Amino acid sequence: MRFAELVDSPAALAALELSLRTAAISTGLRVLPGGPLAMVLARGALPGLRFIRLVVLPLVRPFYP
Repeated sequence: MRFAELVDSPAALAALELSLRTAAISTGLRVLPGGPLAMVLARGALPGLRFIRLVVLPLVRPFYP
């Protein structure tokens, strides 16, 4: 019973709302430049693109032994 009271409290609901807003804003800010950047890296012909792919690839696809 105590858990339900704590989760339903105004402070908990405000914290949840702040977390959801922060997650939504940060996701939006990362997706907007990420989509076009992915297109450029996948299909572009820029100087130094091979080096950029070598640097970015381990960040996108981690090594699993």
